[in-house]
Amino acid sequence: MKKKRIPEKQEIWALNVIFARPADCAVAAETLAAAFDDLGALGWHEKAVGQLGEVALCVFLPCAVASSQAVARICSEAEALHAAGVLPSLPTFSKAAVEQHDWVAEFRRGFRGIRVTPTLSVVPPWRAHSPKKPLPPGKIEIIIEPGMAFGTGMHETTRLCLELLEGEIGGDARVADIGAGSGILSIAAVLLGAQSAVAVEPDPQAHENLAENVRLNGVGRQVRVFKGDAAQYAARFKRHGTFDLIVCNMLFEKMRPLLKYFEKLARPDSQKPVIISGYLKSERPSVLKKLKASDIGVDCEREMGDWGAAVGRVGW
Repeated sequence: MKKKRIPEKQEIWALNVIFARPADCAVAAETLAAAFDDLGALGWHEKAVGQLGEVALCVFLPCAVASSQAVARICSEAEALHAAGVLPSLPTFSKAAVEQHDWVAEFRRGFRGIRVTPTLSVVPPWRAHSPKKPLPPGKIEIIIEPGMAFGTGMHETTRLCLELLEGEIGGDARVADIGAGSGILSIAAVLLGAQSAVAVEPDPQAHENLAENVRLNGVGRQVRVFKGDAAQYAARFKRHGTFDLIVCNMLFEKMRPLLKYFEKLARPDSQKPVIISGYLKSERPSVLKKLKASDIGVDCEREMGDWGAAVGRVGW
């Protein structure tokens, strides 16, 4: 569930945004997030509905937000995504009342963290190890405070990136995390042994959560936040330097305009590796074609659920 920091008890209602396929719902969870935020949504999560395999995003909204307002706003965004080919069909809607509830306690019970690899786990602060109860040798724990930023490790695209990052990271590497969200990949890179990371994030709403996660993991000296996008960073790269590894976890249609900047961000004398995640398996042929057109050769791919990820090399 995606959730803001809210009063523990508040009168709310739920809007089900219903999709015919789980993959469409997963795409919408990210692409419609801005619309949910604009409406003042307190959180949302996926759930199965109906008898035909439909999946809904159940969006929790304050009672001050009218259902007609919410549906109109989400419909407008969904129609634009449908016209762009991101969503193959438009969602339907249903409304549900929600009883007063201790949402903070419920969310904490629901978010217990996840083991990504035998070495790497992602946990919330309330389940993190402490000096009195240290991690076993050889284990790495990323502490993420769930917030508005995308990236708690629960989504397949994030887990794929973390798996590939573990295999690609070098001890003296400088890492660029494009569209950093919660900062989970920047933090993971440093905890896995990278020299430093720059979390490039244009969304101001993500910066507070990103900074908090950097603090929780004690990597403030090694992870620097750049408040802008890849184009803005590339325009100033002479001052900031280039990178041994680029990581980008976002929907491919959002990523595609940024690919041309990867050459500028990659360190000239490195192998110029990039980790790319955020495309559906059904998009794979188109994605590989567009990567090739951007002079990025793919030498490793992985899949999880409906999603794919790849390790490529700029200029190969």
